[in-house]
Amino acid sequence: MYNSDAKRLMDNVMRLLRRLMSSLSILYIDDEPALLDLCKEYLGELDEIDVDTATGAMPAMKKMNARKYDAVVSDYQMPGMDGIALLKMIRANNDNTPFILFTGKGREEVAIEALNSGADAYLQKSGESSSLFIELAHWVRQIAAKHNAEEAIKRNEVRFRSFVEGAHAAIVLTKGNTIEYANPRAISMFGYDRDDHLVGKPIADIVAPQERENVNSYISQRLDDRSSFDAELMAIRKDGTQFPIHLSLSEVWTSEDPDVSLLSIITDLSERQRMEKAIQLSEKKYRVIFNEAPIGITTLNTEGQALDFNDELPKMLGYRRAELINIPFTAITHKDDLPNNLRLFNDLVEGKIDRYDLEKRYIRKDGSIMWARVIVNLVEILEKDPPLVLAVIVDITKRKEAELRDAHE
Repeated sequence: MYNSDAKRLMDNVMRLLRRLMSSLSILYIDDEPALLDLCKEYLGELDEIDVDTATGAMPAMKKMNARKYDAVVSDYQMPGMDGIALLKMIRANNDNTPFILFTGKGREEVAIEALNSGADAYLQKSGESSSLFIELAHWVRQIAAKHNAEEAIKRNEVRFRSFVEGAHAAIVLTKGNTIEYANPRAISMFGYDRDDHLVGKPIADIVAPQERENVNSYISQRLDDRSSFDAELMAIRKDGTQFPIHLSLSEVWTSEDPDVSLLSIITDLSERQRMEKAIQLSEKKYRVIFNEAPIGITTLNTEGQALDFNDELPKMLGYRRAELINIPFTAITHKDDLPNNLRLFNDLVEGKIDRYDLEKRYIRKDGSIMWARVIVNLVEILEKDPPLVLAVIVDITKRKEAELRDAHE
């Protein structure tokens, strides 16, 4: 007895879980309560379809306004409003939920009117109950799956169009070598007002004349291995001005359209090249100042090791470049000046001070003393890179020697 009750309870739990996890929910509308109960029982058992019911058109509309169903199954002849009138009301609300007219009326004109009004299927209530509801379940599954697939395609199309039309890069689709589609960025990038001014042109027309042979060669060859064309080249605007682009051409095709199309993704490189030229000019100016300055300039890491220096610094200290690059500043600083120099350097690296300015003695390669004024700053180049120490070194030996002579006199 206990085992039987436990099994019955487990069966009910599993049935409930199947319904909770059901992939389909339908609304069945009929003015005969016995048929509503029979449909819930058969469909729930056969296909784990969650069945909600309504006894007429208006209660059905209230339920459809409150929730979404995968399909609607409706009787034809009902008091107040028949199934086709209900269907027309649903479609008038721009609701394209799959609709099956499930009726005992077998007249051909009813079926034609239902299908013309937007019904997805017409099924007669004839035959043995189990076979009838098995067929109904089949139609529900088939029509709902088709509808869900179509809706998914529509959503993907909207998502894809939004992505393409909102993209910062120019996107152009060509068939053969003729442009069939250009997104808004492509239209503005090439100086056109509307897409119909660009659509219909050969894609080579948006490439500078000196580049067209290369692009046309790829298009005409239609490489067997479906490889892409990827290059930086010059493009041409409607007004004839040329500008640099990155062009990526790849072949695309679908099962619906066996003809190969070309997808072009185009990026305007004008700003990047302008910035690169500005950086190159800035670096050139920096190098001129760095190397031509009549003072010593060096960059160090936070450990005190030289990373770079100008030509003047090794001359000042009597070393060759290859020698000085491997010598830390502590090794060429006079021992009496080193403690104060290290304290200031560590305070700078630890962020306690922003800069320091001191007079100190260097030991030249030949052992002689060079007095110098040293101005040191911490420089942040990039956030992800460690900071650099920039030191400017001015030889003040003559001044210090004069001061010492004056002090002795």
